[in-house]
Amino acid sequence: MKQKLINELLIRKDSLMNISKHLYGIHEEGFKEFKTCEFLVKFLKDQDFKIKENLMSIDTSFLASYGEGHPKIGFILNYGDLDNKMGFNLDTSATLISLIALKDAIDKNKGSIIAIGCPGEDKGGCKYSLVNQGVFEDIDSVFELKFTNKTGNIISSKASENLLLELNSDKNSNFKSLPFILNSLDFIQGRLDTSCQISCDNLSASLDNINLYLQITSDKFSQIESMRQGINSMSTFMNSFDFKLNIKSYMEPQKEIIESSTLSRLFFHNLKEAGLINIEDIIEETHYSSGVISHNIPFLMPSISITKNNNEIIYPSEEFSCKTINNSSLEIALKATQSLTLTAYDLICDLALLYEANNDSK
Repeated sequence: MKQKLINELLIRKDSLMNISKHLYGIHEEGFKEFKTCEFLVKFLKDQDFKIKENLMSIDTSFLASYGEGHPKIGFILNYGDLDNKMGFNLDTSATLISLIALKDAIDKNKGSIIAIGCPGEDKGGCKYSLVNQGVFEDIDSVFELKFTNKTGNIISSKASENLLLELNSDKNSNFKSLPFILNSLDFIQGRLDTSCQISCDNLSASLDNINLYLQITSDKFSQIESMRQGINSMSTFMNSFDFKLNIKSYMEPQKEIIESSTLSRLFFHNLKEAGLINIEDIIEETHYSSGVISHNIPFLMPSISITKNNNEIIYPSEEFSCKTINNSSLEIALKATQSLTLTAYDLICDLALLYEANNDSK
């Protein structure tokens, strides 16, 4: 059966590149990816997937499913990058081809494969909301294939939250209270782990309004929650003296990634079998919208390089984007797609692996 899956992928080699080039040519702002969403939905409908559009009232999000019952293996389809610098066109194309190849495995076994369309990645994404609204509750494991300038397993990443602090008092009160706010933020940060950092992204002021845009980052989301509690207490204290301080998130929070060692072992074994052998553990100093998924169910986001070495091309960039539609990248993408497909097949055929993955992700 595995050889049949590999042959199915090879047959669809041209489709992978054609889809990637088509998506590459679409430029849409986050949460306005109507052409991309329409294309993906039609493609999956034509392959007999059941589609739920307007997922959780997000216009360009959807859920596609093939098969019935468990095991349920989920796949992320990312989009929403106006300049295409992130290379989502290749990520999504490779995942689509994997989904189509896995249909035969589902027909001969049991279970289902699920594709979740996740828009707005250039604006923080929507995965935090989808998780909180229960979209992933009944899914047994989730994969998110990612092409970058490194090949390896992302074993950790940063957590982050972006906050807007709005002061809506008179001009004199606003500017008198600003030093107190900044000193309070320093005090709160000093009481937390050194990995927890707070920075000011922007500050805007008018006669009766000051907007302070903050980004909090940390190795652990729990530290950010503690920081947020301290900021909320500061707001309560100030408002008791008739200062009007409002606090709200202006992007979805990002949790750190928790690795599933079982999924990692399976995927990278299959990747080596496909011919990609230079694999490293990757510790990211950035944050990903998918971290929240990994806190709930077994998750893997393997990073696959389409560059000759880590320093050849910066990721993300326009140069990297162009790399996603050339022939050398296609060959690498096929190998990664093979690994993704065979790893999902392993889980479909062996429920003990899913049990193991569920335990090592806790």
